[in-house]
Amino acid sequence: MSGGFALDIAALEAWCGRVGLACARSDDGSQLIIPRPGEGAAPLRALAYPDRGLLSFAIRLAGEVAPARRAAVLDRVARANAVVFMGAWVLNSDLGQLYFRLTVPTRGVAYTDASVKTLVEITIGTAMASAAALADVAGLPSGL
Repeated sequence: MSGGFALDIAALEAWCGRVGLACARSDDGSQLIIPRPGEGAAPLRALAYPDRGLLSFAIRLAGEVAPARRAAVLDRVARANAVVFMGAWVLNSDLGQLYFRLTVPTRGVAYTDASVKTLVEITIGTAMASAAALADVAGLPSGL
């Protein structure tokens, strides 16, 4: 992996340090939480799946989607995902959580500081582009 690094929670934590971003690990070490500037801004989370060779970046809308709104939200999620090139909106039907997730491989891939920055920007930018419309249908606060 000449010229790059394997992407895992430790590498992402080190990247945050190099670029001056605050971050914190979850108690079990499987997630990295990266706060975003702005009052009430949803943090970016990185979740590691080492057994699968994957790492997901996720950003969640605040609140829970009421059961009565979930069918309409799923329809809007399908429309939002139809125009997304990378990543996907997900509605966790058990918990009512609505979030945008971008998952990347971690085995056999070398990442650079610039490529990690691009992944973070894609995750936040894509989520912000459709968050207000999804939040409106879901009956949730529109801010990310």
